[in-house]
Amino acid sequence: MNKLIMGFDNKKNLKPKNRFEVFKLMFYESPLKLVLLSFSIFISTLPLVILLVSKDIYIMYGDASIKDNPYGLFLINFFTYTISIPLIIIVFVNLGGVFYVIKKMAWDETLDFKFDYKDGIKKSLKESVLLGLILGLSIDVMMTNLYFLRLDLGFDPIITTIMTYLSIIQFIVILLMVMFGMSQAVIYQQSFRSLIKNSFVFAIVKIIKNLLMLTLSMFPLILILLSGNNLLTFIFYLGCGLIGFIFTVIVWTLYSHSIFDRFINQKYFKELVNKGIDTKNNI
Repeated sequence: MNKLIMGFDNKKNLKPKNRFEVFKLMFYESPLKLVLLSFSIFISTLPLVILLVSKDIYIMYGDASIKDNPYGLFLINFFTYTISIPLIIIVFVNLGGVFYVIKKMAWDETLDFKFDYKDGIKKSLKESVLLGLILGLSIDVMMTNLYFLRLDLGFDPIITTIMTYLSIIQFIVILLMVMFGMSQAVIYQQSFRSLIKNSFVFAIVKIIKNLLMLTLSMFPLILILLSGNNLLTFIFYLGCGLIGFIFTVIVWTLYSHSIFDRFINQKYFKELVNKGIDTKNNI
């Protein structure tokens, strides 16, 4: 009876005992804030999505000669993904505020939602811009190279296969580095060179686990890419706008915090180890 009467209020005063409980608690206690953060990512990605959709529409319904012309496809994709770089940077500037707010929520710190969102953008502005630039260049290199390899230039099939895999691998490694970089940028004060070095080490050392967690965290985005239907793609994109984008940020933030605890915090920042988690009463 005491549990029925007191349990609901007491539950709010108990710290989560692990990061999965942190994940559940964030959605339970702050759903509106999470929707607002997810919607901010949705808005920041709109220019990029409009650019990519416009490119596809032009290829399908515009100049008929481009669709079956490898050289035309190469050029239009090269220009599209080059133009997309500043749009990707805009997304990352917004992500600086989002990652900062999610970090504070995960650590159970006092949160002034509007102020901390803006403060996060300001504090990590340089890192966000540079990380967005790096990822934008990586995407540009990968997509341009994939369309370049479709040109009939007489490359040996083995060379073509190797270059294709290298293009994809460099993108995956860069993506992992950028994700770790954003998580670091809102926590530690360090040079950009150190941030990149640490991010590369984190990306490589736990590569298999990283890929599994990347797939899990980006599951809503993967649904968009694999939908194969314009209506489904639109529905999944709206779903990401409501909650999918922030799901990615939360899962990656909590995962990266566990990595930082092991490789950074235990040695240099002991006060940050398991921050936001009640390990003393963890049975």
